[in-house]
Amino acid sequence: MTDFFEELKIRFADAQKRLVAQQQEMQAVQARYQAVAQEFNSLQLLLNVEAGKPENNPAAGTAEAAANANAITVGASTSGRAAPPLATDINKTDMVRELLRQHPAGITPTDLWKQVKTRMTHRAYLYSILKRLKDKDEVMVRRGKYIAKMVPKPEEGKEQPILH
Repeated sequence: MTDFFEELKIRFADAQKRLVAQQQEMQAVQARYQAVAQEFNSLQLLLNVEAGKPENNPAAGTAEAAANANAITVGASTSGRAAPPLATDINKTDMVRELLRQHPAGITPTDLWKQVKTRMTHRAYLYSILKRLKDKDEVMVRRGKYIAKMVPKPEEGKEQPILH
């Protein structure tokens, strides 16, 4: 029985050495991953900033140029408004409105956050925007999903009041 006990001790020590070696290797891989992820995020930020500059958009100032700049950062086009010079200066409420319009069946705040978290620093601000839009009766909530209310398009030849 002592031979078995000695064999277990030897196998345990060997397994412990392998575990320590694997932990060290995992830490090295995680460090490399973090470095690549940081480089990727930095390059993505630079790309977004550069895409918003007028000299990188030959049609700067047009609705199409604004749509292209926002498509890179938000994954969507704007509602025809020209984007500010820097992509980081985009109106966050308009960005949320546009994302809500792109999801006619509705979108949960969690899914919405996943799409805008690179553009907003605090998640609570997203909920503040959603509350304001709900208070203004621009969105409705059904089963936990926010849905943009459709605004009828003005008919040609008839005057429409300007809503603010």
